[in-house]
Amino acid sequence: MGSSDSFISRLLPGLLLVAVAVAGWWMFMRGGENHALPQLPAGVLAVPSSAGPDLLQPSQIGAAYVQSADETRKTTDAEIRLGQSAAALQVINASWKGGAWAGWSQSNGSITALSRAEVFTVSGLSSVSKGFEKRAIHAYHGKVTALPSDVPGDGGWFVTGTTISPIYSSLFPPRRQVAVYGWQHGNVLAVIVVTGLPKDNVGEVAATLARAQDQNIGYAG
Repeated sequence: MGSSDSFISRLLPGLLLVAVAVAGWWMFMRGGENHALPQLPAGVLAVPSSAGPDLLQPSQIGAAYVQSADETRKTTDAEIRLGQSAAALQVINASWKGGAWAGWSQSNGSITALSRAEVFTVSGLSSVSKGFEKRAIHAYHGKVTALPSDVPGDGGWFVTGTTISPIYSSLFPPRRQVAVYGWQHGNVLAVIVVTGLPKDNVGEVAATLARAQDQNIGYAG
């Protein structure tokens, strides 16, 4: 028994070194697999976009809302082209510079909001705007509705509907009322999407947020 204890005591320091080495490798070498990524500060895009200044900003939407890092990002090539007509694709291919999204939700409420802006080098954007309108109708099981009062921009359209299921992400909970307003300001196409409960009056919220975003577009332009 004594020789066995002596043998184990001689092995113990080596085993401890191996355990420390394995622990160090797990903590540092495998750090890239850690999914607990830090959240972006409000208003910051993961990748800079020319449309960033045209989005709704934290100071405008207020402290009652928090910004979603997952929904604050650049527009991809696939997203700008999805569902667009041949005429719209010609405009996009020739003149689209870039776009961005910013998502928000109330900390202690039921409203979510999405601010979107797409920047072009031209102002003849009616075909692209029509594609956005059709996508909103399809995505939110919606219908075209009369414009709310005092909405900004040119060529505006207003769609109301519901979220049957989370469509883009968890930003849009199911079974919520939806109001979508899209408009053009110079060479920028902008969209505001608001979801909420009946008590939230999402149409008026969308109009209010659109007016705030349009001020940014005018200033940035």
